[in-house]
Amino acid sequence: MGKPVKFEGVSKELQKILDADMDQVAPRRRAREAFKDIQLSLDHILFKVGVL
Repeated sequence: MGKPVKFEGVSKELQKILDADMDQVAPRRRAREAFKDIQLSLDHILFKVGVL
């Protein structure tokens, strides 16, 4: 794995997700859970608008 990317102004919790080894199950689950509400909101908008 390469050098972890650091983003200025990112919370410790988000940085932990960014630094996680996504080859492991637990970090992937943690990342999915963290962004679940955002994903559901995007899905709602996309289904409401429909295919262009």
